[in-house]
Amino acid sequence: MKLKSNPAMVAITTIIIISAISVLVVVFVVLIGVDLLELGLHDTRAEQTFAGSEGCLEEALFSTVTNSSYTGESLTVGSVDCVVVVSGSSTDKTVSISAEHGSGFVADIEAHVNRTTAPPSIIDWDKTAN
Repeated sequence: MKLKSNPAMVAITTIIIISAISVLVVVFVVLIGVDLLELGLHDTRAEQTFAGSEGCLEEALFSTVTNSSYTGESLTVGSVDCVVVVSGSSTDKTVSISAEHGSGFVADIEAHVNRTTAPPSIIDWDKTAN
């Protein structure tokens, strides 16, 4: 038995195949866009955490200048919560900051400060993200 070529069936089949490919391409592009938005949000939150931790460091440094017996505290800068710990002698201090953004981002800063200069100077500092 011979099958006859029906132009209408060929056209419908072609339209279905092209439509299916188009839907797959659109879904793929949308998923890539969502991933890029999530990466951008992640970077923004990480930057906010570091900015907040640096703000807490500035507050802690100011407190060490005005109060030589300052040992630390809990601070909030924007949406970043920080725990400040200050240790060392009256001339050389180590300021440790542990900052956490509400979304689970954590940044740690440790700075060594020389209080014998006017104004006090940061000898070195290191920051890490967890």
